[in-house]
Amino acid sequence: MPGKIFLISILSLVVLYAQACGKPVKPRGYDGVEVVTKVGDNYFKAIHAAIRVAVKTAIIKIIGPDSYRTHRATINNTILKTKYNHARKYTVSHTILGRNKDNGQHTVTIRAWVNVPKLVMTLSELGIKTKDPASLSSSQTGDLKKKIPGIDALKRESFMVHFDEENLNIPLELATRAVQRINGYLASQNLNYINKSQITSLKKQRQIMDDEDLTSPSALQIMARKLHADVYILLNARVDDGIYQKGKYITRGSLSLTAFESSTARGLGSVELSHTKKGGDLTDAQNQLILETAPRAAKRLLASIISYKSRPHLYILIIQGNIDHEARKTFQRSLEKDPNTVGISLSSATKRHVRYEIRYKGMTRDLLDGIFRRLKEKDGFEALKVKLLRRKGITLTI
Repeated sequence: MPGKIFLISILSLVVLYAQACGKPVKPRGYDGVEVVTKVGDNYFKAIHAAIRVAVKTAIIKIIGPDSYRTHRATINNTILKTKYNHARKYTVSHTILGRNKDNGQHTVTIRAWVNVPKLVMTLSELGIKTKDPASLSSSQTGDLKKKIPGIDALKRESFMVHFDEENLNIPLELATRAVQRINGYLASQNLNYINKSQITSLKKQRQIMDDEDLTSPSALQIMARKLHADVYILLNARVDDGIYQKGKYITRGSLSLTAFESSTARGLGSVELSHTKKGGDLTDAQNQLILETAPRAAKRLLASIISYKSRPHLYILIIQGNIDHEARKTFQRSLEKDPNTVGISLSSATKRHVRYEIRYKGMTRDLLDGIFRRLKEKDGFEALKVKLLRRKGITLTI
């Protein structure tokens, strides 16, 4: 009996220590980290039970205890159903903090990282009301919850955040969580984004490399185009091995985000933020560093994209086909009516080929949308279509 009491005391200390290290002081929201101790007939059963409890705890925090009691049967038969450990689908990863065997029973303590965005989406699909996604991230302080000035300029855009696995400098699981954290921030700004599950599904369907529109675009650009994202954001990060000082691990690192137009791969801005973080263990410190930096970097990048759209940029626009003088006048008038057009000049013209240089405030899609909207019912432009898009070049045929 004394041995059991000692074991329980040790496990309690482990849990308290893990909780202290795994969660920031005075959290402003919920980051999906749960520490759970469970007992089972074997280690696997104990781990499965702990994961289920972690997801259940996350659900209660997301919808509240009263709503959980109301929808308990639905949740137990879907998200938390025990067959095949279904709850595990709603975690990004977990680590074993402690394990022990006594009298044939196995005790395991885990720290689980719950996939909060995926959980929120499933609960919503089940008709269960959830809290504002912006309130579910511990790193989204009051400053981050504020709307970015000029954010309405991006309301029509959809975003895809991802990373290049071959050149990734941090663990894949951490990069995935950073993407989810940024998607949560995009949601807080009421912006459209592509879920990680959609990207994963596209990869599984092996549909990435059958795009014939461009000769050699990056895989990320192809994915963005296939998923109808207007902007794709490339994520990468680095963290050092840290130092141990006064009972804490201290790590330094940075996170970088670069935005591109999916139609042309034209750069829209880049941000890199550095940070230093302390933690009870090195992994914990590195995780907190990346996840706390992610939404702040996203905020700066969105501000950069807004600034990009507000400045005039040079576009080379070519029209191929049967283009007479009247057609050129009609086309030029349609561009001049666009309030974002700063200047337009005809640099060369033949009966089959016309080249314009346009100074335009906005992205390629904005320019094309305006052209097609104004010309779709004009004589001679019924067959207007895009032939080629490159960084600052647009080729149309009529």
